[in-house]
Amino acid sequence: MTGSGRSLFVQDGPSRILKIDTVTGTIALLAEKNDPLKSYGPMWSDGRYLYARFGTRIDRINLETGESEVFAGTNLDDYVDATGEEARFRLPSGIWGDDVSLYVADYGNQAIRSIDLGSGAVTTFANLSGTPRGIWSDGTHVFVTDPTGLHKIDRSTRSITTLVRVAPRTLLDGSTETGRLGPGLESIWGDDTFIMSRSSGALHSAHS
Repeated sequence: MTGSGRSLFVQDGPSRILKIDTVTGTIALLAEKNDPLKSYGPMWSDGRYLYARFGTRIDRINLETGESEVFAGTNLDDYVDATGEEARFRLPSGIWGDDVSLYVADYGNQAIRSIDLGSGAVTTFANLSGTPRGIWSDGTHVFVTDPTGLHKIDRSTRSITTLVRVAPRTLLDGSTETGRLGPGLESIWGDDTFIMSRSSGALHSAHS
């Protein structure tokens, strides 16, 4: 689910996105796909378009007309920095954007990818040691969750700092496994002071 202005956009099952007017309560079907092998995923809106993962690509949906088009990638898993449908992702798991770029947590490639909203050019913003899930930004830093914790990436220098580390658990043989408390940290959102993330039904906060 994501929102823009007075509208909320909600995934309804694997292949439908609903638009909810928060003032009137009106619910309308914004987009629907007829592909049983793929599903919608994380979304973000700039007020004009809704950008949503479908399968392993990023679609762009016009909020006025409901017209949907492939914005970046295809449904072929790979790791390719290119423009539009020439680019490749491997299971995007989180999306956040601003007026210039769309940032994608590319789970299968252990990377944060950046898409220019004007040209559709896809580049690698940062490579990670874990598989990213949630993503959010305060404008200065990009915050990312993965099974090992919560990380902060400086948008100008691209240096990575770990804010919260998930404690390892002890296995039956006495060894430890890092980042395996439930599903780890997943979705993320925040403001100028706190970052909130969710895991295993719990909420966690950290100073940004």
